[in-house]
Amino acid sequence: MIMKVAQLPKTWLIHSVDYLHEGEKDRWGEVKYEETTVNYVRVEPTKSYAVNERQEGITYSLVVFVDGVHSSHTAFTEGNKIRFEGNEYVIGRVLVFHQPDENTVHHIELELV
Repeated sequence: MIMKVAQLPKTWLIHSVDYLHEGEKDRWGEVKYEETTVNYVRVEPTKSYAVNERQEGITYSLVVFVDGVHSSHTAFTEGNKIRFEGNEYVIGRVLVFHQPDENTVHHIELELV
């Protein structure tokens, strides 16, 4: 039996964010960021605390829910940035959730610092 979990309703995905990902370096070695607008996401404030591999405490302030079907972009890298409502946040963790019994993305959670 194949089980499929319903996608997040598009009516819940009321936000857009800008994904700032590393592009080429300029002639002085500075990284230039390229910008991609990601539509149909949900941004929720949160307070969660985690400890990284160096035993440093990290507090996440926002979670961005990216739907595997409705959202306009689904490839993200930790350390890159998200701009939301004029503020820039660093992607601390990218959590990818797949459909059961399939190798398709159900949704992605971006934990932002």
